[in-house]
Amino acid sequence: MTPGSSHACSLVSGGPGFECWGSDYSNQASPPWGQEFTQVSSGANHTCALTNRGLARCWGDLGSGMPSSP
Repeated sequence: MTPGSSHACSLVSGGPGFECWGSDYSNQASPPWGQEFTQVSSGANHTCALTNRGLARCWGDLGSGMPSSP
């Protein structure tokens, strides 16, 4: 499990590979559809994950120097 300021995400079997819960006001707890993830890390108001193809994806509040997807 990886907690952010007001949300948390955890790897699970099946589906996108993890689930998030808690605050979603910046869409930080809403993973992109149609992708499977193998690792996940939550920041204050954003979440980043590694796809099963080795690509990094980030979503949520990506302002103030937060990472964006390559």
